[in-house]
Amino acid sequence: MKKKKSNPHHPHKPLILLLTVLLASEPASPVYAFRLPDVVKDYIDIGSDGDTEESVEDKDRNVESRGENTGSSGEKGDTSGEFSIIEKAIVEIMKSDWYKNTDARGRKEKIAELLAATGYVDKDTAMKGIDTILNFEFYGQKIGVLLDDYTEELYEQEEGESYEQRDEITESLDQDRQALILYGLGFQEFDYALDYSSAKWNLNGLKTSMNDACTVADFKTDLKGKDLIVIEEHGCTYEDEPLIATEEEYDPLSSYEYQDDLDAGRLEVMISEDGAQYCLKPSFFEYYYGGGQLEDSFVWIGSCYGASNSRLMDAFVNTGARAVVGHSDSVYTMYDYNMLNTVVDGMISGESSSEAFQKAKDQWGENDEQFAIKYMAVDYKEIPASYPSLTGDVSWK
Repeated sequence: MKKKKSNPHHPHKPLILLLTVLLASEPASPVYAFRLPDVVKDYIDIGSDGDTEESVEDKDRNVESRGENTGSSGEKGDTSGEFSIIEKAIVEIMKSDWYKNTDARGRKEKIAELLAATGYVDKDTAMKGIDTILNFEFYGQKIGVLLDDYTEELYEQEEGESYEQRDEITESLDQDRQALILYGLGFQEFDYALDYSSAKWNLNGLKTSMNDACTVADFKTDLKGKDLIVIEEHGCTYEDEPLIATEEEYDPLSSYEYQDDLDAGRLEVMISEDGAQYCLKPSFFEYYYGGGQLEDSFVWIGSCYGASNSRLMDAFVNTGARAVVGHSDSVYTMYDYNMLNTVVDGMISGESSSEAFQKAKDQWGENDEQFAIKYMAVDYKEIPASYPSLTGDVSWK
């Protein structure tokens, strides 16, 4: 991505003074002109009372010492206030009318501008990558900003064709198998659909449980021993790595629980309208399930961008997974669900994952745009079509 003018990176300049620079250049104009959020203005007003040259120098020294002390020691508390200001500023921008009426490119440009004005972030660096994700570093911690809404625009279903759940199980499994759904999307329609399929699969020998409040700790332990692992969490990328977003809130003040993972680069942090949350990198799964701990499992990554390249899918293969499915881009949830439902029904009935996957694509489309045009009231998908891909093959009979 693609904009190229940069501001120099000044990691030790005080947040208060540099935010003032941005405030002074605030454009006064159209109805949806960008304006700094009140939380930043309030911080400037409160923080600047009584400042003297001496106190500003003290702040410079404090920031410098904090920068030196973060990292392997895990003591992030001293930087939590500064991160909180940046996080709140971004979230307030996301809630503004200006943001809602601006495309991802414009959002990225303005947030990169704000971050550059704090002195902690280089604008050139923040503008790299795809339009819908902004990446920056804060005291060595990699942070992403999701510029697309997590919520999916719902379309009316076309008359005639139906994309409702279909029962395609012709015979039950001859021995019980275990399935786990890790769910954190928050879409009611999808929630109901997964409940429906879980009940059906349970009746046919695939003992299915669903965790709809997944923490990082859950992801560390709960996948082992499952024949089917379904990850229906939001997805994003950091630079070129696909990430799985959890619902667990990131707070620098209490991040010590996962500090080893943060320091080792197994976790990243993503800011959305819901705040800052932990994201799982491919190396997270290789570390906690290395040595073949997911041997013979079938992993379904329903998250957006899970197969934007092979790195996340390869990570599961490296843990012993026999087959893995992922999506190339941001994907319609009902396309993902219908693909999943058809594939698992087919596998319970005796098909291999590759046979069931091809049948699902024949039925629901090679990508989610084809699905939307056929089954939903749309003419095309405004963002790139998402293609599912399968690596490996596994059978349950």
